[in-house]
Amino acid sequence: MTNEFHQISFPPSVLDRLAPDISLQRHLNLGLRPCLRNFNEFKPLEVSTGNLQELEGNFTVGSSIVKNGNTTVICGITLGVVETPKSSIFESTDSESTYTSVYPVVEISRGRSGAPTDEEMILSQKLYETILHSKIISTKSLEAKPGMAIANDDGSLEIIYPTPNETSDVFSNIKSYSFVLYAHLKVFSRSGPLFDVCHTSLINALKNTKLPKVYVQDSFNNIKVPIRSKGNFGHLSKSNDVLIDGNKALMYDLPLNHEQIGLSSSFGIIELESNSTNDMDVDSKSVILADLEGDSEESECLSRANIIIDQDNSHMKHVSIVGGGANINIDTIKECIQIAKLRSMNV
Repeated sequence: MTNEFHQISFPPSVLDRLAPDISLQRHLNLGLRPCLRNFNEFKPLEVSTGNLQELEGNFTVGSSIVKNGNTTVICGITLGVVETPKSSIFESTDSESTYTSVYPVVEISRGRSGAPTDEEMILSQKLYETILHSKIISTKSLEAKPGMAIANDDGSLEIIYPTPNETSDVFSNIKSYSFVLYAHLKVFSRSGPLFDVCHTSLINALKNTKLPKVYVQDSFNNIKVPIRSKGNFGHLSKSNDVLIDGNKALMYDLPLNHEQIGLSSSFGIIELESNSTNDMDVDSKSVILADLEGDSEESECLSRANIIIDQDNSHMKHVSIVGGGANINIDTIKECIQIAKLRSMNV
């Protein structure tokens, strides 16, 4: 009776899931990554302006489509209008309060529906915080400055808007309004961490955003509706309803602080083990992997760095460093910053 031994071999994609540590170390020792990119090589990035007319029943005012490797992100910007107080007692002297953000909702397509995952909620919150602290959108840029619709004798409506130096009392009684921006990001074919591609998609959608004019109808002014409740009689004053002007010729670009806009680059840091001739002697060094991709890189690279460099390539708008699996020293951080600057210049 003979014992036969059969060697079992797995395709790279299967080994990537079964033994991610072995798969990654084997590739890195050969000088390549499982995705066959160089250590400092990023996935190709393609950005195009979207042409979404409607998103979940809401008219979109800006959109973009970004493809990063196999991952595609579609971002649509919708808006709402809220009333803001006029009184100066509500104004804050805090410099952070003069800037605002967009409210993003990230949805990763996985072929199922349900409650948002932890990854989606964390990513949405991080995008909100990054836009806010980057000081890209000022609160003043979202002021609506409503006009007024006046009924002519023939029953037609004429909409008039205040000029920049308007001093007429016609608009003095109109309440103050401002826009609120919502971002809907849908991710397809996820193949790695998503912050870079979602941030790029959101920024380009904001660049493409056009704000409409809003107005109120004077027919609602000083109208009192009689009401009777539990034997008591009184009047209910109706407030003005703000309406959005559908005339696209009056829409204008969202004012952005373009000098504050930057490109996000993420890196993973891992210890590369290289065995010497002596089995008891194991040496290791830190290796930087740009733009993580695949299960093995994402699961094994616990130490990560995220850097956002502005368009002038002179200032860092955001830096995030998380340790957990490799020694991150000053030289490692400097190398990540240098790679991020080079990428910002070439994209």
